[in-house]
Amino acid sequence: MAYLARRHLDKAPNAPRCSKAKHEGAVGTVTANPTIVVRNLWKIFGPAEKRLATSPDADLPNAELRSRFGSTAAIRDVSFSVP
Repeated sequence: MAYLARRHLDKAPNAPRCSKAKHEGAVGTVTANPTIVVRNLWKIFGPAEKRLATSPDADLPNAELRSRFGSTAAIRDVSFSVP
């Protein structure tokens, strides 16, 4: 994933240039002042998305969510930061 980010920055015409050495091991590295911070992100698709967002049923496997609620959890409890 860090490789893809470096590759994109290197091809962007107005992007700030960063050396490859600075990005080595970037996956899992936490910066002191990240630009973007996302914590506990969920994305549920389907007719019960609003009800499942605040329900412990959201932790059910996708097959059970589809059969019981007609919904699926595409992203479950994801956290990340962007330097």
